[in-house]
Amino acid sequence: RIFICPHAPDDGCDCRKPKPGLLLQAAEYFACGLQNMVFVGDKKSDVEAANAAGVMPVLVRTGYGATTVGEWQGSDRPPVFDDLAAYAGTLTGDGG
Repeated sequence: RIFICPHAPDDGCDCRKPKPGLLLQAAEYFACGLQNMVFVGDKKSDVEAANAAGVMPVLVRTGYGATTVGEWQGSDRPPVFDDLAAYAGTLTGDGG
């Protein structure tokens, strides 16, 4: 399933990151509960959306991730992985 926000940045919707609307939609669709979700992203707005929804954030260095990780200030940075495959490897026991 793909969840997208079709709105422009100034539309004031609840589904455009960093608001949590898309994560809430996904949790409802999959009936999995927010506490059982992880949101992998490459921007600070991804982390903010995850935090707003009560979902565990994870950063990857691909895409905008290297810049995001390099600019992160403070001790609140979530776990960081080189890419999605590296994070998936931690879930399957194939690396990490």
